[in-house]
Amino acid sequence: MNIWIFNHYADTPDRQSTRSYDLARQLVERGYQVTIFAAGFSHYKFTEERVPPGKQWKEEDWNGVRFMWLKTFPYRGNDWRRVLNMLSYGWRAFLLGRQLSAKPDVIIGTHVHPVAAVAGYLLSKVKKSRFIFEVTDLWPETLIDIGALTPHHPLVFLLRIWEKFLYQRAEKTIMLWPQAHRYTTKLGIAEDKIVWIPHGVDLSRLHAMKPYDGGLLPTFTVMFLGGQSKYHGIDTILEAAGILLNPDNGRVRFVIVGGGAEGGRLHSQAAKMRLSNVEFRSMVPKSEIGKVMGEADAFIFHIRKLIVLQKYGISANKLYDYLSSGRPVIFAVDSSNNPVEEAQAGISVPAENPRALAEAVMCLSRLPPEERLRMGQNGIAFVEQNHDIRVLANRLEGILSDSGSSRLGRPTRVKRVLDLLVSTAGLVILAPFLIFAAALVKWDSTGPVFYRGLRVGRFERPFRIFKFRTMVQNADRIGASSTPEDDARVTWAGRFLRKHKLDELPQLLNVIKGEMSLVGPRPQIPWAVELYTADEKAVLSVRPGITDPASLRFRNEGEILRGSANPDQEYLEKIHPEKMRLSLEYIRKQSFWLDCQILVNTLAVVLFRPPQNRSGVERDGAKARETISQ
Repeated sequence: MNIWIFNHYADTPDRQSTRSYDLARQLVERGYQVTIFAAGFSHYKFTEERVPPGKQWKEEDWNGVRFMWLKTFPYRGNDWRRVLNMLSYGWRAFLLGRQLSAKPDVIIGTHVHPVAAVAGYLLSKVKKSRFIFEVTDLWPETLIDIGALTPHHPLVFLLRIWEKFLYQRAEKTIMLWPQAHRYTTKLGIAEDKIVWIPHGVDLSRLHAMKPYDGGLLPTFTVMFLGGQSKYHGIDTILEAAGILLNPDNGRVRFVIVGGGAEGGRLHSQAAKMRLSNVEFRSMVPKSEIGKVMGEADAFIFHIRKLIVLQKYGISANKLYDYLSSGRPVIFAVDSSNNPVEEAQAGISVPAENPRALAEAVMCLSRLPPEERLRMGQNGIAFVEQNHDIRVLANRLEGILSDSGSSRLGRPTRVKRVLDLLVSTAGLVILAPFLIFAAALVKWDSTGPVFYRGLRVGRFERPFRIFKFRTMVQNADRIGASSTPEDDARVTWAGRFLRKHKLDELPQLLNVIKGEMSLVGPRPQIPWAVELYTADEKAVLSVRPGITDPASLRFRNEGEILRGSANPDQEYLEKIHPEKMRLSLEYIRKQSFWLDCQILVNTLAVVLFRPPQNRSGVERDGAKARETISQ
């Protein structure tokens, strides 16, 4: 398959913005042909670095990925020259693409600004190719948030028309933010056209990084890497450094690595403030980033207060680089998601709060080395599970292969209305049982009332599930993911709640939030989803559910796993294949009336039928198949 990617700011490993290259490299290794159309002009150094004088474009090969470097209009600030830079990229990308004789199967237009994506769309019409829209920045929302444009500016009106046009024309839209579908649904775009592929990390680049010892040196180094722009609000970091500029805090130093339009002003500000504890360094190639990051004891990830982040969440290359470093991270962003907190890999503080940031730095510097090491290791595990570039390339390949899974199980408004009505009524009616269960959990063992495990939802969006905690605290760190009936981690209260299925009731909250449905395939943990085949990933085209035919058949799967030395392996061998078959069959045949029948059957099983044993599995399997076939 031949793929063209139009990304104005795409970089190779000797620069910074390598998302397009990293994904393309993975595809090339799987037999795809990939060409990236990018500008040769450096947006950090503000110089032409790729295209020779007198030429309009240059072709290069980087590890099998073909780059077409385009000469664009130069600029040094955010003025009319930068607008010409964008327009010149779009025009020359379209002309060069039209001139090439090759016909791409798929064209991906990347929206850092809309001109690149429009060029890709127009070429998809000329070449009769499939068009996929990738959004890496929400224009005009971000421009409004940072004050570059007012909400009623004529350009905002034009940009809104532009983006909606691209959303409507694209076969699929790739977005970075976990809640971005909330934005597109307001524009009338069907949720099943949106695919979440966040930023990721090529972990091989970090092999050169010095292993972390927990911060044993006399100096504690806090580092920021990235563009020196208004977006990142580096002024807050400088103010925090100023707060710590006294003999008592002489152990702490700040290292700021990168370049950008704000670089000169920030250097002058630091000099004016006489920040002897701050060191500026120029941008380093992505291929050498591991060596530089190895000097740090902790990292700062700061972004100004932006409404767009509070609504739709954050996904940033640099953040996942930090988390994969094995060092703790200070997360200073006001967003609807918090990967650092989720990974338990650092400290979180409000954005644009120098005092809180300074206190977080001092808190980290005073922690025992073992605690900082623990945070760092948590970050590595989180990235490997959720943001390894190989995992994200699997998602992209699923879109390119066009397996048709997205056309299965399209959600209906009737189903969503049923979910909201039943879940809301259920929470009200079952409130006494919920209060009883919560009190029982709290009385029986130490720990929180709810278990908030990570699960993979529709379109591979992760979410935290609500369940009453039925195991000892941190049980997921001391044993298998699957739970046999005789698992020693289950508490006394947990066995009672599991027996009567009361532990699942809090998932009505997930249904109300739109993360789950009443009926649908049960949500799985990330490592299990990574093992899905291309066909099995069809279950990710619908919202996961509290119950489904597979749940009815294997309602007491713990009994099947009783006595197992390796419950996870036995689950994959004995339970997963049939569960998946039933789930896929449900997706193919789902309807409003089938959902109602499954809900009635579930209620009957919970209220009137005895616990299932091994001999009852086949009988309930036949019943499950009968329910679907009707």
